[in-house]
Amino acid sequence: MFSAKPDTRNRPRRPRRLASLAATMLVLAAPAYGQTATDAADTAGTSDTSGTNDATDAIDVGNTSGTADTNGLDNFSLAGSNLQDDGTLRGLLSDDAAPLDTNQDNGTTDAVALPPVPSEPPAEPAPVQSRENAISGTASPNYRGDLGRLNRPENSIAPRGTPPPDIPLDQAPGIRRGVFVLRPEITQSIGAESRKLDGRKTSRIYSQSEIDATLLADWGRRTLTVEGSGIYQKNISGDGATEPSASIDADFALDLAEATTADFTANYDFRRESVTDENAVENAERQATIQTIGGGAKIARELAKLRGTLAAHVDHTAYGDVKLADGTTLSQDDRDALSGEIDTRVDYRPSGVLTPFLQASYERKRYDQRVDDAGYRRSSNTYRLEAGVNADFGEKLGGELATGYVLRRFEDDRLSDLDGLALDGSARWSPHRGTNISLDLATRLEDATAAGRSGPITYSLATTLEQQVRYDVVATLSAGYLRRNYLASEVADENAYSLGLGVRWYLTHDLAIDAEAAYAVTRPEHGEGDRELSATLGLTARR
Repeated sequence: MFSAKPDTRNRPRRPRRLASLAATMLVLAAPAYGQTATDAADTAGTSDTSGTNDATDAIDVGNTSGTADTNGLDNFSLAGSNLQDDGTLRGLLSDDAAPLDTNQDNGTTDAVALPPVPSEPPAEPAPVQSRENAISGTASPNYRGDLGRLNRPENSIAPRGTPPPDIPLDQAPGIRRGVFVLRPEITQSIGAESRKLDGRKTSRIYSQSEIDATLLADWGRRTLTVEGSGIYQKNISGDGATEPSASIDADFALDLAEATTADFTANYDFRRESVTDENAVENAERQATIQTIGGGAKIARELAKLRGTLAAHVDHTAYGDVKLADGTTLSQDDRDALSGEIDTRVDYRPSGVLTPFLQASYERKRYDQRVDDAGYRRSSNTYRLEAGVNADFGEKLGGELATGYVLRRFEDDRLSDLDGLALDGSARWSPHRGTNISLDLATRLEDATAAGRSGPITYSLATTLEQQVRYDVVATLSAGYLRRNYLASEVADENAYSLGLGVRWYLTHDLAIDAEAAYAVTRPEHGEGDRELSATLGLTARR
């Protein structure tokens, strides 16, 4: 006998809508769990009943949920992009998700108990971006006192403390054209000077125009660096001598191979001889001008822990006339000379900190006028041999020191040889950020023009302390000492001392105010010394 088919025409449609709603909620909650699509489909199908429906209705709904319940099928299609090849949903239902409680014995299926969807924490408000942090590129700390406030306090227009700028103030951005970068700097200042030389006092007020420029070019394995400077002075009042100068230096560096480099240099220098120089003419209204032009080449090669350097340089120096107090001139042509020098150096690097080295040099100096106005042949040969060590402890500390022997032998036997101890070195130390200390030690042989004099051996020591007072103010303190030893001569040895103070205040990257003061004194062991005091104040514009 056939069983009567249940009449479903008047059956409420709420259970099927509940099944569609349950399937939709499962899909929406799917990313937090990891069960298969088949389990989700079965869950959607078996959930289309209520506790009051009979078993036949529950089975019928469960078997036909995939076809009759099109709403549930459409909702599952929303997650089709998450289906894997094995039919499972990627990252949907987890293994520990609450399963359906299906009671097959009584033919009923309980309603699905969906686990709660975890709520996301509320997003924190964006940190307040102050002017200082906008400049430095860092975000401000999230002050809890400002959370939820709509009327946050306005940031100060003027920076307080020491906010770091985009580019350090002491580094000009320059003018860029392709691979070239030009950094020009012009300073216009006014100065005052007072001197006491050979018992004669002079003073003056003058204007000074100074220009400095650096040109850089980088082609990867080739770099070009050109540096130039010039100073022009004009007296406003007083009778002191002006001191103009100009110089230009060029360096072209090449990477020839993996461990071989080469440098080609050229230089030009123009200056007026200082009144405190060894060969300055006494009571002259204007000292001689000195022009030097030259060039050189250097090649360096690294081999394992050794580094060898070979360099050669040629210079020609020409002297102008001296203007005497009576208006006449004194020629200095007999001082014009051509000099060539060869330097070699070998470094041994057993570690990255200490590097001992050995260096030697030979210089040949030939005067254009073979016999000077006093009747002496001053052409000479100079030999120098030194050994030292280079130390590199990183950015904070480093330098090198070398000691050895130097000898200059003249062609004229009436001129005694110049020989003695050679000391050369440099050091740098930065105890903390914003403070830099440098030290330089050098030994030079100076020429003489007086009859019977060979010249002195000069030892110089100079130190500089640079302190960043504020982010836009830098102070510099310098001190120097110079010792001239006259060998086999009746001239008394000399000691010279110098002290300088400078302050630069950066108004912007392009403008700065400079103030400098200097004091120098030269004291011979016998006789009256010379004194000089000067001060300048100027405005610097750069790019």
